[in-house]
Amino acid sequence: MSKLDFAGRAVLVTGGASGIGRALAQASVRAGALAVELADVDESGLREGARVLTDAGATVRTALVDVGEESAVSAWAAECLDRNPSIAAVFSNAGVLVRNDPLAPDLTAWTRAIDVNLRGAVHCAAAFAPALTRRGEPSQLVFTASMAAYMPAEGIAPYAVTKRAVWALAENLRVDLAAQRSPLQVSVVSPPRVATPMIAATVEGVRTQRGEAAAEAFVEALPTADDMAEATVEGLRERDFYIWLPDEADAASRQGLRQRLEPIFTGSRG
Repeated sequence: MSKLDFAGRAVLVTGGASGIGRALAQASVRAGALAVELADVDESGLREGARVLTDAGATVRTALVDVGEESAVSAWAAECLDRNPSIAAVFSNAGVLVRNDPLAPDLTAWTRAIDVNLRGAVHCAAAFAPALTRRGEPSQLVFTASMAAYMPAEGIAPYAVTKRAVWALAENLRVDLAAQRSPLQVSVVSPPRVATPMIAATVEGVRTQRGEAAAEAFVEALPTADDMAEATVEGLRERDFYIWLPDEADAASRQGLRQRLEPIFTGSRG
């Protein structure tokens, strides 16, 4: 199996205005990508991301795209495919962390999580998998899932449920593409809690309960978006399917996942 080469090629990133999305674009440029297409609903974040990537030597285009809208994703995909003859990777990364109290459920929050986290991934797969397969060159469709998919936590059910579905989507798409001998392969990235704007509410909770110093220490102990992006690009070079942070960077999450899955395999009650 050939390695994935970024040199001189394009990468496309949804949710690319900030956090892991922007970091994935930057890591791809460091790996040799020359063109970057960023999609997001955050216009100011897109402008800043474009500035940073342009300073790094990339040709950057941005688009306001709500991935929950199939027509928006399809239109963006058509434009990207038309102007980029060689695409190394499409990062289906857009996501929202919405909270929900099961005793006072907010179905609007559930709908938004499903639209962005799950439908957004489905829309990216539908828009890009056929076209990239037809091109016949090695490329990668990369889904950002989450360790939260398998490690329950209070109040995040809409996020965890949709991210587990993304994991299943990636696994099944991988099988389908392999059966059709597509040169397009799939990866699923599973970040732990990472220091990005997505966890702002969590940080604020720590600050409220334990003070500013505790909040700063909490953030400093987390892996960064750049850590996750570098691990992702390294995994993509090898065309890995499951991509995680290295054990030394995220041993706690790995151990937590093993403990979480053990009762499933042993039939233990709990």
